Order: sequence, then structure tokens, then C-alpha cells
Amino acid sequence: MPSAVDVLRKQAILNPEDTIAAASAAGLPLAVMCAKLNRESRVKVGGVLASGQNVWGGDNVRGRGVLYTPGAVVTEQAYLRYRTERRAGRAGNQGVGPSQLTWHTFQDQADALGGCWIPRWNLQVGAAEMARCIKAGGGSLREAGAIYNSGKPYARAPEAAQEYGRWLEDRVRTWEALLRGATPSPATPPAGSSPQGGYLAEGDTGDYVQHVQRWFNTTFPAYARIDLAPKRYGPQTVAVVREFQRRAGVTGPDADGTNVGPRTLAAMRQHGFRP
Repeated sequence: MPSAVDVLRKQAILNPEDTIAAASAAGLPLAVMCAKLNRESRVKVGGVLASGQNVWGGDNVRGRGVLYTPGAVVTEQAYLRYRTERRAGRAGNQGVGPSQLTWHTFQDQADALGGCWIPRWNLQVGAAEMARCIKAGGGSLREAGAIYNSGKPYARAPEAAQEYGRWLEDRVRTWEALLRGATPSPATPPAGSSPQGGYLAEGDTGDYVQHVQRWFNTTFPAYARIDLAPKRYGPQTVAVVREFQRRAGVTGPDADGTNVGPRTLAAMRQHGFRP
């Protein structure tokens, strides 16, 4: 019997573990969470078409095309620049991340958790807001979709928001069928396959290190040619991780290639990495 993680992966939902955890924490049915991601952030990035992409929205507001590129991956550097300008009134609210959090209050909530640019926290806030909308709509998905999209109940919402509600209602039925029979908990990874939640540091050894190295070699052959035989996070891996961090916009004191931490792992996932 497939797990819920298996089903989400097969349907090209990125970060399935974080998606499941966010829905569970909010008390939101997983079928609703997945349908929402299909609607909000199903786009092609780096040749990969998937839902839950950590990308910028395309609303026509101040700052678009200057502070960030619509449809591009949300990096910490770009997000913090956008946030500074938004708070100063020089940029308009733009959709951010897999949940396409647009209203500044939601972005600030995700920042308080750990960063709106990090899919885990972005998903958590988006799930909580959809759960609130379902409650406000009396349990009706049609009402919830309209409220989520426009802040207004279905009868008073613009046509686009009404269409969102109808679409959500229909798509959730599809996801309920997809998830029927799936085990609710994420599958337990093999022992030692993903240490410390998938994080690594220079000097680490083992099969998971080799898994990460092979992914870099396959995904970024222009600069990644790591010798896989030692299964060790050595100087070659440090150089490749540092180059990836530079290109992905991962900044900070830990962006020196010696660690695959939360922000680096989140950026890797956006390029298709699976721990």
C-alpha cells in the first residue's frame, strides 16, 4: 500500500513531507492542501513541472521585475530585499512561495516561523489560512476557495474568486480519490539514509553523502564532477556546494560550501532533489 508521501511524489508535489506536516498541523485535509498547491504553484522551474514550487507570483505591482523576477525561485536574498521595500511602501504585495502568500500579514507570520522564503514555513501558514477559510465558509469548499482568493464569501466574490471556489471543490474530489487507501503517515526512511533531517557537514561519510554528490553531478554537470567512490564530504563537495549556494542565492556565514543546512537543502529541493 503506498504512503501519502508516495502518492504526492507520484503526482509531482514538491516537499511532500513538509506538505503533509503543514496540513496536519493546521487540521486541513491533505486533499485540500494538495489541490491548493496545484492551483497556486504548479509551474515549470528548471524544466521540472511540479506543484508547490517556491516561486514569485506575477501580480502587476511595484517592484515586479526589479526586486525579483515573476516565476523565478524565491531566494532569501531577493525576499529580504523585497520585504524591506514592501515595508517601506516602495513595493506592492506579491505572491511568495508554494502557498503564494501575498498579504503582508501572512508573509510576516511565515517570517516569524523561520522565513517566508523557506517552503516549510510558507506551507504551514498557507495551510492554516485555508483551514480558517473552510471554517469561515461553514465547511463548504466552494465558499472556502472564494474567501481564500478574495476575502469575500462566494455570493459577493468576483467571478475569478468564484471560479477558484468551484475549481477547488472539484479538484479536492480528485485528490480524495488519489489518496484513498494511502497510509496517512510519511514512510520511514531507511536507517541512516538521511542524517539530521537531510543536513550534512564537511567530513560526513556514507551512502547519503554519495546520494547528494550523485545528484549534484547529474543535475549540474557544468561544475559538479565529484568523485563518488570515497562517499565523503571532502574538498570537491565543498567547492560544488559553495558554487550551488552562490548560484541559488543562499547567503550567510554558513554559505561557504561546508554545510548543507536548512536553506541550502530547501534550494536543492526546488531544483528537484529528494533526500
